[in-house]
Amino acid sequence: MRVLITTNHLRDLAGSEIVTYELIEHFLAHGWVVDVYTHDLGEPILGEIQKLPASGRLTLHVADLAADFEDDYDLVWVQHSILPPGLLRRLEGPGLDAPMVWHHLSSFMDVELPRHSAIETELAAVSLGMSGMTVESLRAFGLPEASLVVFDNPAPDAFADFARSPSTRLKDILVVSNHAPGEVREAAALLDLQGIAVTFLGANDRPVRITPEILSGYDAILTIGKTVQYSLSMGIPVYLYDHFGGPGWLSADNLDPVGYDSFSGRKDGRQISGVEIAREIVDGFEAALAFATRERPELAERWRLSRRLDDLLTDKRLTSAP
Repeated sequence: MRVLITTNHLRDLAGSEIVTYELIEHFLAHGWVVDVYTHDLGEPILGEIQKLPASGRLTLHVADLAADFEDDYDLVWVQHSILPPGLLRRLEGPGLDAPMVWHHLSSFMDVELPRHSAIETELAAVSLGMSGMTVESLRAFGLPEASLVVFDNPAPDAFADFARSPSTRLKDILVVSNHAPGEVREAAALLDLQGIAVTFLGANDRPVRITPEILSGYDAILTIGKTVQYSLSMGIPVYLYDHFGGPGWLSADNLDPVGYDSFSGRKDGRQISGVEIAREIVDGFEAALAFATRERPELAERWRLSRRLDDLLTDKRLTSAP
């Protein structure tokens, strides 16, 4: 099996780069040959990709206008609407047998939205949106309803499969954010005074790729975005708050409404003080832990990357795509 993944940039430990990394990791682990085309490649994500056991099955094309992409692909995965010149030449000539999947990772960022909706409509077997709100934005571009699929940031299987006993009390909190606001740092100082250690990871603190081993050392995670799927897949409670604000502890009552906007906190927009954040974290931990522990089996399977990709690859829209 051979896949071509196209994406605009592969440089930071964030956003679409992490999604691309996890796709490469998954396909390599399942024996696929993986070709990647990007306009911008660099550290630190390049170093992470180079650590993957590829056995000669991974090729990275960086703005290679001459690459023909003449191989027999089983899947073409398009991000940022990137169609390499060589692929366009093939489409204009002999054509392509492989189904094409368009993947959109934001409901508002220009680079993630359809740039050629008529072409995408013609070529895409399905168009994926990372959240319900993203799919809503794709609908506004005129993409056909029958091709739209919510692909809500599934997590690599390692998170679902990681053996971990739930914490019994709150001692260590991890903040995962590239833009932690002042009120979160204020809350961290207040929690420290109560004997609760707070660690920050992210672009402005310590940028690292989030792994199950990292998350497993903490009793709770304060974050937004994809780290929510990572954490809840491991049964770790999540306090959702960042520069857009947020609803606080995730629970059965707010999980789906907050997830509709990719766990960004943007739609809710509730902004509170550091004092209030610290108080909510302490007072609500027990209930949040009970929710995360109880719902782990279901949520881990809901966001298991291998299952979601298997479901996608056997979808009749792909298996019958010319």
